[in-house]
Amino acid sequence: MREIFFRGRCYDDGEWIFGSLLDDDIIVTKGSVDVDESYIGINGNWSSVLVETVGQYTGSMDKNEVKIFEGDIVADESGEIAPVVFEDGSFFADYEGYEPQFLGEWCEVVGNIFENKINS
Repeated sequence: MREIFFRGRCYDDGEWIFGSLLDDDIIVTKGSVDVDESYIGINGNWSSVLVETVGQYTGSMDKNEVKIFEGDIVADESGEIAPVVFEDGSFFADYEGYEPQFLGEWCEVVGNIFENKINS
């Protein structure tokens, strides 16, 4: 079974945090969540994150065994770069002018769209 978790930049200090996504802007990093019809309680650590920075783990690792997240920038063997996107139920590298490439050990994470710009 694929490991499902998210990352996002903490609202307070801008640091990346990793865990379970609760709502659009809360990541639970440790503990559990209790939910019923009228109550949501977090028993553990959580942080508010910047919504625009939230990305899901793709389930793939690059050639250096780095986990690949939605919003990462990957490079292929020739140095061409592309953002990692989620569309039509799949994660892939969105190389401009080419067919989407499914992720795997052929690529390398070289940054992310939140900290690095892609020139197109």
